[in-house]
Amino acid sequence: MVEGLDAGADDFISKPINPAVLLARLKAGSRSIAVNRRLRDIARLDPLAGSMNRRSFHERFSMEWDRASRYGRALSCAMIDLDFFKRINDTHGHAAGDAVLQGIARLLETCCRASDVLARYGGEEYCVLVTETDEPGATAWAERTRLAITEARIPFAEQTLSVTASFGVAARLSDVANPEALVALADQALSVAKETGRNRVVAFSALDDGPHPSNPSATHAPLGNVLARDVMAPAVYCPSHRDSIRCVADLLLQLRLNAAPVANDDGHLLGVITENDLLAVITSASRLNAPVGQFMRTTNVVQYDERTPAMEILRFLSRASVPRIVVVKGSHPTGVISRATLLRWLRNWLETQQSGEESVSETPTSSRRLGMMQAANPAIERLQAFCGNLAVSDTEFAPCAIAEATRLEGLAHDILTQCQGLDWVVAG
Repeated sequence: MVEGLDAGADDFISKPINPAVLLARLKAGSRSIAVNRRLRDIARLDPLAGSMNRRSFHERFSMEWDRASRYGRALSCAMIDLDFFKRINDTHGHAAGDAVLQGIARLLETCCRASDVLARYGGEEYCVLVTETDEPGATAWAERTRLAITEARIPFAEQTLSVTASFGVAARLSDVANPEALVALADQALSVAKETGRNRVVAFSALDDGPHPSNPSATHAPLGNVLARDVMAPAVYCPSHRDSIRCVADLLLQLRLNAAPVANDDGHLLGVITENDLLAVITSASRLNAPVGQFMRTTNVVQYDERTPAMEILRFLSRASVPRIVVVKGSHPTGVISRATLLRWLRNWLETQQSGEESVSETPTSSRRLGMMQAANPAIERLQAFCGNLAVSDTEFAPCAIAEATRLEGLAHDILTQCQGLDWVVAG
């Protein structure tokens, strides 16, 4: 008996076997197995949704990651966030919110294959590991699931509740270091889906790639009271969706722009046309006269109102691999903010502050005014030269005017920086 228990047995029955004792020991063993299974489920399952919790999900994720790496298999991740979930709790109570979370978890289970991995990632967020699937396939799965969630009616008490969801999808590529990095990419795509109107699917490959900075520090004094309209680069060129590929390409080249917001006939923002979009379609002369709206791929445009705090835009650009956001007034594009735009604005502000600190004048206001005059003089000279060129030039007016406005844009930013610095000194 001692040897058997030491070898790993849970119990030992000696012969001759008493049927009553055997039955009692089997019942005791059954209870022990049930308790162990319950403890295992508590450790690996979310108590509300019944799906995997975050800890067990990452354990399974590591296994699937190693398998995909070993055999060169596709692997995708989808982050899911329920839209405006707080409204359900505020309107119907937390019990209704729990019912929605449970109902969506059951719906996601029916949409997933047996090989897929579903987990409640936190709050109203779910994460699905779509195995053996590349990004286009995972995006198609996400779109089908999004429609299923939109059409679902979740019973609660004597009523039914409905909800929509936003999806971010990313696939494992050679430059994705580990499972956490893949989740981070999907989360960036999810952030864009939420910022562009929610209830949609955004794939990470749809975002322009390139390195992006780490999260900004908690405090950025220069941007403390600044709005988007104060730091944006004005949208000096906003083509219509009816403009030809030839016209748009010519003006982007003349103005040295890599993208421009596209508007409809009423001036409302439709999307963004980029150099990559043009490179993908300029393969034959027959396409040069086609309207740009047909080939505009960037339609999930992240847009912010002019009155949005600039710090909020900085936080978004720091965590998402999006090259730029469009600033709008109503729904009309008025400007663009990129990381370069913010970097230039901050650089100008710091230079202004430094010049103010080095000044021996006891009247900082006068120093700011002098800085404004010094920044304004080159702009005045360029405007005078521009007016003289218009008087004698036979070239087309619009490209010439837009090109000159683009050159003046940097000078205008310098003047704006001096104005902002003056306002803060007076307020201080």
